[in-house]
Amino acid sequence: MRIAKSIDELWEEAKGFDCVLTTDAALATALNGRIAEPRIGRLAYTPKQVAAMTEHQTIGRPAMSDLEIIAQIRKDNDDLDFRTVYSEMTAIREIRRHTADVAKYLHSDRARRVWESYRLLPTKEKSMEAYSCDDNYFFKGKKVAVIGLDFFNDLDKHMLSGDFEEIDLFKDGDYKIDKIYSIGNDRQIADCIADIIKGCRPTDAAVVLNPSGTLADAVRAALYRNRIPFKNDLSVKDLAQVRDYIQFVTLALDFRTVRVKDVRDLFTSLHGISGTGGRHLTPYMDNFLLSRLTLSDPGQPGADVSDPRTKALIETMRGIRGLTFGEALSKAFDTPELRRRGAPWRSFCTIWGCTMRRSPARSPRTSPTLSTTWRT
Repeated sequence: MRIAKSIDELWEEAKGFDCVLTTDAALATALNGRIAEPRIGRLAYTPKQVAAMTEHQTIGRPAMSDLEIIAQIRKDNDDLDFRTVYSEMTAIREIRRHTADVAKYLHSDRARRVWESYRLLPTKEKSMEAYSCDDNYFFKGKKVAVIGLDFFNDLDKHMLSGDFEEIDLFKDGDYKIDKIYSIGNDRQIADCIADIIKGCRPTDAAVVLNPSGTLADAVRAALYRNRIPFKNDLSVKDLAQVRDYIQFVTLALDFRTVRVKDVRDLFTSLHGISGTGGRHLTPYMDNFLLSRLTLSDPGQPGADVSDPRTKALIETMRGIRGLTFGEALSKAFDTPELRRRGAPWRSFCTIWGCTMRRSPARSPRTSPTLSTTWRT
């Protein structure tokens, strides 16, 4: 087993190149997000992105969409319905990722008929297959790196530059896991949980479960068997706060695509018992992107968010990737109105605070940001 390099480690190796190719779209996005100086174009691309940018040179036109492809295949084979064509097209694409001899692996007449029509159409696969680094301008004069060459399939390798340097996704040496837990039935899961938290104080660990599930009873039994003291509190009032926090962080990490309707109920609960701040998120705004709401111009119709608490929650979500868990908790949840709810809320804050402070690997000043912690 080998350990993968972090995004920062890959960035340090890749930033000296003019262009980087990777099959992982998320990795390409992360590397592009670390560019700090002006440049023309992006640094990292996937093979499919390069193919889309060079379609006019390879096939002379933009590649057809899936609906256009299916419509054309059905026009050539009018006895095949939409579902059949789509299913066969998906199978053909999967085969083509690994070999150019697609027909060899088609075992039905309708699959061969779909392939005969599909291979003549201007598709993404045809664009990638026709690509030649010698005849294309994209990589000319550029210093190119490829990350994770082992993960490139047959089509992806058509998009490689003639001369490139490979960056390994993994660190040198073996990675050993000290202890691996086998998980099968409820009792095995419960015993693993008990073994993990054995030796911890009750305030240093928490097990969040569905109280109506069978696993809850198994976990309680395992804790009793191991003589581990615990607070058996499964009230909805306590668990709702944990769920609100996790939901808040999850939505915040997708802040650019979150709409008002996704956060309306959550924002209302976070305003405390009265819920007065939530009134500013009106049904008229439901389909608005939260990131595009106007926070400073109360005169704009339909997009007025003037309540200070609502604005604070939106700004916390906007900057969530630069906060630690503890900082996000204090900004979004530790308010006077929520503190007046009593001991359960204070316990919740204390538990999360202890989790951050007592981490053996880092101090509060070096706590990872939410973007790093949530990803790992």
